[in-house]
Amino acid sequence: MPKAIKRILFFLLIIFLIGAFFIFGYFAIQDIQATKAKEYLIQNYDLNSYDIFIYKTTEYVYDAYSACDASWFKVCTTDPSLYKDIIFIVDGEEYRICEYKDNTFDTTY
Repeated sequence: MPKAIKRILFFLLIIFLIGAFFIFGYFAIQDIQATKAKEYLIQNYDLNSYDIFIYKTTEYVYDAYSACDASWFKVCTTDPSLYKDIIFIVDGEEYRICEYKDNTFDTTY
């Protein structure tokens, strides 16, 4: 009986570690995709890089130039200058920033 319990606990530990790896990987990819916006926030709002938590990054593609049905990881838009929409958390508050293709940012919408 103890051998079966050890196997079950080991299996649960492996499942937990795989799940933690995927969650860490998701947030690491979100942080990498929002590097320019994070640098903008650090410079203009005098924040520490460890205070900013990137929650979600949405990358847009202009629908006149590409097939929107074939785009799995990007969202189609009618605005040709829109590049990314980033949701980030600073001190428990959720904020949004919009990045345009000409490397300008908008935090007012």
